Amino acid sequence: MVESNQTPNNTDQANDGQNNARPYGEMYWVYIIGTWSFVGLLLIAIFWPNMTERLKFFIGTLWVLVTAFAVIAQAVIYRKQWAIMENSLSRSDTAIELTKQSISSNEKNSIYAQRAYVTAKIRSVTSVTKRLDTFLMRLRIENSGNTPANELVVIYGCGLGENPPWEKTPDGLLIGNNPGPYVTRLGVVAPKDSYQVIETPRIGFDSIEDFRAFEDGKLAFYCWGKVVYEDIFNEKRQTEFCFVQSVTYPNGYPCEYGNYVM
Repeated sequence: MVESNQTPNNTDQANDGQNNARPYGEMYWVYIIGTWSFVGLLLIAIFWPNMTERLKFFIGTLWVLVTAFAVIAQAVIYRKQWAIMENSLSRSDTAIELTKQSISSNEKNSIYAQRAYVTAKIRSVTSVTKRLDTFLMRLRIENSGNTPANELVVIYGCGLGENPPWEKTPDGLLIGNNPGPYVTRLGVVAPKDSYQVIETPRIGFDSIEDFRAFEDGKLAFYCWGKVVYEDIFNEKRQTEFCFVQSVTYPNGYPCEYGNYVM
C-alpha cells in the first residue's frame, strides 16, 4: 500500500495555526479595550453641547485613560517578564541539579578509577600423597589498583572438612565460619599489581580414614578469610575469599561461595 505524502497538508495546518495566533499575545485585549474607550470618549466629546466643558472633559478623561492603560500595559509586561524569570530560574535549578549529579558521578568514577583493589589468589599448594600427607596453601595478596592499600590485614582460617565453610541458604543468604584464628599484618601493599605472599599452617590428616576419605572425594582442604585494608580516600575496604583443594581440584580452586568484594 502506497502512503501519500502529507507534508503539504501538515504545512498548511501549521500555517493556519500561526495565522490564527493573536499577534500581541496577552496585550491583545488591552489594545482592544483601549481603542474602544478612546472611540467612546471621542464620541462623547463630539456631541457634548458645551465647547469649554467638552474640551475639559476630553482632556481630563483622556489623561486618565492613558495613565490607566499605561499602568495595565506595564503590569502585563511585568507579568510576562516574571513568567520568563521563573522559567529561567526553573531551568537554572535543573541545570544546577544536573551539574551536581555530574560532579557526584565524576567523583565516584574518579574514586573507582584510583582506589586500591586487593584480591587474594592461590599462588601454590602442596601435593598430597601417601608420603606427604599435609596441606599448605600459599596465598598471593595482590593490589591491582592505582593507589596503595594501607593498614592491610589478612584474617583467615584453614582446615579439613566435608563441606565448604560457606553455603547459601534457601532464602539467598550466605552463612559461613568465622574468618579464623590466623592474622597476618602486611601494612602497605603498593599499587600496580604489587603483592605479598602468606602461607597457611600445615594441616595433616588425623587418621588413615581421613586420608581415604580425601582420596574418595568426601573430604577437602579449605582456606577462607578476608582481607581488610584502607584506601587513600580513608574508606575501609574488605575482600572475602574461600579456596578449596581436593581430589577434583588438586591445585586449588575458588569455592562457589565466600568470594566477595566490599
